[in-house]
Amino acid sequence: MADNYDTPWKNAVARYFPEFMAFFFPDAYQDIDWTRPIEFLDQDMAQLAPDSAIGPRRVDKLVRVSTLSAPDEPVLLHVEVQNWPGRGFAERIFIYHYRIYDRHHCAVTSLAVTADSGHRLPPNRFGYDVFGCSWWLEFPVTSLASYAGNLDQLLRDANPFALLTAAHILALRTRHKHIERYAAKLHLITRLFEHKWDRRRTMDFMRAIGWMMRLPATLETTLLHAVKGLKKEGNMDYLLPFEREALARGEQQGMLQGMQRGIRQGQAQVLERLLVQRFGPLPDYVRRLLHDADTARLAAWTDGLLESATLADLFGPPPSS
Repeated sequence: MADNYDTPWKNAVARYFPEFMAFFFPDAYQDIDWTRPIEFLDQDMAQLAPDSAIGPRRVDKLVRVSTLSAPDEPVLLHVEVQNWPGRGFAERIFIYHYRIYDRHHCAVTSLAVTADSGHRLPPNRFGYDVFGCSWWLEFPVTSLASYAGNLDQLLRDANPFALLTAAHILALRTRHKHIERYAAKLHLITRLFEHKWDRRRTMDFMRAIGWMMRLPATLETTLLHAVKGLKKEGNMDYLLPFEREALARGEQQGMLQGMQRGIRQGQAQVLERLLVQRFGPLPDYVRRLLHDADTARLAAWTDGLLESATLADLFGPPPSS
């Protein structure tokens, strides 16, 4: 199945809007009065879409908030999360901005997050200046690519949008690289459990990782059993949605027959392939460790692979002869 980037972002922004603002737009977050209700105006946005002559449009959210600096004047936040900005990006923001103002006649702030793999920010300014008449819109825009060099920091950050940003970056890096994606996905899920969030938040962001980082059914099922081991260690006894999907696909393909006997072997084979790709031919002592390890130990080594510079970092020094 193809990776799905739009759904995770739409759901996460709607359910965890304060955390979204705190992570991507901290200055605005500081001025919003979060003790007062916020209102999502999604139906308004559907009616404000520009006509087809300007091309296809998609706006994620329009949110009415109150501010600490001007408590009696409502502000409308026009928030767009766009995977591929493309041509006309700044113009599109400009059009939505003035149409929102024309409809509501109050202060409007446009904020944009772009989630493609490019390292150059799209333009954040659009307008014109003719015969002394000037009309320009400048708006804040941030790109997920700007976080690509700080994955370790993202994975330590308690804000769930740090984890979602890391998942999106790793999803783009591992497209068509199933083994690397398996390791990255397990690493993300391990970090997710370490945050010890409540059940709903854990499930929401587990689902988001699952949507963004699809794996072939065989690897997904192997991952499922590795995750079960992690949950057992963390006393998490509920079945997550992506696990039900993996089990359903496994049942359809007859893969659950004898699954318990093959899980440890499958994990060992996946980890061995990852190690060979990373470090080259494996010494005998590492092969013996892989052969004798249980599923929990294999999962821990797979998770630690991304942070290990040498085999000794992961397995310890070879035994003395």
